[in-house]
Amino acid sequence: HQVSAAVGTVVVGGTLSMFLYPFLFKLLPFLAASPKLMGIYTGSTIHEIAGVVAAGNAMGGDVAFTAVVTK
Repeated sequence: HQVSAAVGTVVVGGTLSMFLYPFLFKLLPFLAASPKLMGIYTGSTIHEIAGVVAAGNAMGGDVAFTAVVTK
């Protein structure tokens, strides 16, 4: 039961991040100031590679490339 809860929490967190990061990237100008840093942050904090690719591509090619390399 505890393992299922832990895995579920990671999956839900990653799914929310996949939609939240691009939204915040477009909403807050200081996040868009450095696509490389946003890519590093995205690749470091989203657990699944598919989520990293989806979020990175939603923010642009520079972010996506850096995020995937970081992951």
